[in-house]
Amino acid sequence: MRRLIGFLLPLLTLLWIAGCAGSGAHAQPVAQSWTLPVAGGTFTTSDGRATLILPAGAVAGDKVVTVAPIGNPAHPPTGQTYAGVGYAFAHVDFASAATLRLSYVAGSVPAGSVSSLKIYRMADGASTWTAVDTAVDPGTHSASASINGFSSYALFYPAGSGWNWTSAGGAFSLESLSVVLPASAVTTPVEVQARETPTSFTPPSGWVEVPSSSFDLGSSDVDLHTASPIALTISYPASAVPEAVRPQTRIFYKMNADAAWVQLTTVADAVHFTATAHSNTLGTFALYYPADSPSVYYIEEKNREGTNDNDLNVYVPSGSGEQLLYTALITGNQRLFEDSYRIDDHSFLGLEFTTPHWYVTRFDAATQTSSHLYDVTPDAGWRYDSIIAMRSIHPGHGTDVVISTQEAETGAGIHARDRLILYRTGVAPVVIATNNRLASDVPTILRAMDVGSSGQVLANSPNGLVVFDSGGEHILAGVDSFAQQARFSPSGTKVLYKQLGGTAAGWMILPITGGSATAVPGMTTQNLLRWSIDDDHLLATANSPNQILVVNLLTSTTSVVATAADHPQAFFVDVGPR
Repeated sequence: MRRLIGFLLPLLTLLWIAGCAGSGAHAQPVAQSWTLPVAGGTFTTSDGRATLILPAGAVAGDKVVTVAPIGNPAHPPTGQTYAGVGYAFAHVDFASAATLRLSYVAGSVPAGSVSSLKIYRMADGASTWTAVDTAVDPGTHSASASINGFSSYALFYPAGSGWNWTSAGGAFSLESLSVVLPASAVTTPVEVQARETPTSFTPPSGWVEVPSSSFDLGSSDVDLHTASPIALTISYPASAVPEAVRPQTRIFYKMNADAAWVQLTTVADAVHFTATAHSNTLGTFALYYPADSPSVYYIEEKNREGTNDNDLNVYVPSGSGEQLLYTALITGNQRLFEDSYRIDDHSFLGLEFTTPHWYVTRFDAATQTSSHLYDVTPDAGWRYDSIIAMRSIHPGHGTDVVISTQEAETGAGIHARDRLILYRTGVAPVVIATNNRLASDVPTILRAMDVGSSGQVLANSPNGLVVFDSGGEHILAGVDSFAQQARFSPSGTKVLYKQLGGTAAGWMILPITGGSATAVPGMTTQNLLRWSIDDDHLLATANSPNQILVVNLLTSTTSVVATAADHPQAFFVDVGPR
């Protein structure tokens, strides 16, 4: 089977179809017709890659001409490489010169060859191409020429402007592609041409192409097979691939245009937005990600063996198993809160102590960097015995944070206090609740559970499960309910909580405006529940097997959304949609 080297060899058997997938791509070229009037005008092909600027009077009367894209130019000029754009026009002579502009796909021409691009003309019935005076505009990826009539025109650049591979090996790059050739991988020097693929291939079933990440590598040595595999790395901008599937990006390969895609063993680096694979042969290499994105993340907290530190591992489902997306290390002076992961900025909420200051931090799991959100240093004369930070995990709910503290006087002081303090960007901290006591007293039940989109605080207080807002404290469930793990719904109009007391134990949903609580069907206190991306669905763990379920509150049904490994302590965040 012939390798994909058509843009290098005269005996080209591949059909180069202009255009490429992704943002800013051209449409597929198709045959069409133009009507050229006496008044002249500007005419552009449907794919946007050929434009004629015709002066008035260039034709004596209306002329209808056909325009057909050239896939494989016959008899390409010696020493020239086809740039992937050419058209056969029905013959017409012009009374005055017109301008023809041909646009090539960015990256399809080696950078060192752009200035040498030439438009070539083949007259009707001829078998040779003749260069015409050409002006190149690298900024618009186009080349223009003055023409006196229509025939066939195509864009070429000089061969010999590719990568020179020798037994010494080396590193080579083009656009977002990097290639490492090991030493002694080739025994005799060989020139390799690399370009961004101008062809829009059909993706492998179930996969989506990453824009501007398909490349052709070809050589004059049709049977080139490296003694040791080359390493190919394709990078991409973060916006090009959904975060949840970055660990599952894969490089695919095909030897020629008619061959089937073959998935290569790929190392996907979700943090640095790259994918790396190896190959002993040349051809087309393209980066894809799964069309079906995972619908849930889950977070495992695990002790680091031999230390007092912990890891927070963020997983996504992958096939019938799982794949690690990020690992966040909890170090000695910083604590990360496991149930605080936000998918909109892939971050955890953290707490850092740097003498004498305490900070609430945002830890970016993708970049492994931490930044300060708020200075939460205790008042002079006080110290923290305990401090817990909480924020909303719903995307787009801002940076509001509430801390729950147990404080004691420094030195030999006998006084203590328990407080809830709300921190919001641009305003002074607000003390929501305070309970003053003696240091010898048992601390009050005063702990924040969640923060609403408008700064409401859901908390456990001596009065039970309550909401603090600008109107004060509102009791949702009495103290006898022993409510735990409470969370606002995405709309903020309901609360999900685990009830351990009262008339029945289980997971309950309660409107914050009042009314009766309703039990979540089929769930017990052994399940872990969280809101999905809307108020009509929940996520839940099933104990055996290790499944993550979606609970449809409208139909009172459950379905499996993912199967996880056996994690000792896990939380999860919904991605949706539902």
